[in-house]
Amino acid sequence: MGNNTVGSCLIGFIFAKISGDCQAASWIQVYACQIGQMAAPPNTNTLIYSNFVMADNQRAMSLKFGADSSTKNHTAYLYNSYITAVSRPSCAVCYGSSATICSNVVGANMFSVTANG
Repeated sequence: MGNNTVGSCLIGFIFAKISGDCQAASWIQVYACQIGQMAAPPNTNTLIYSNFVMADNQRAMSLKFGADSSTKNHTAYLYNSYITAVSRPSCAVCYGSSATICSNVVGANMFSVTANG
């Protein structure tokens, strides 16, 4: 997956349907979403993301991938990327009643590895 932009959605991108030991995605831009990117891929030990830009999301990135007791390591890599909670501080329209919530936002919600994912 690459070179995609999403704005003003509940969830910008979900990486959960492709099963494989390693998954990668690059060149996505997400803005003004409740969750920018979510990952919960089955049977995956390594996630590799590069060139992600995420701005003005309530939660930019959420990673979670679990395994059974036979899997020893889960690793996620994020290269050459930019994540920010707020990007338009001088915009007169951005802070009205329909704007993205700018308090209590989360840049990255890291994952918790469990037996049931």
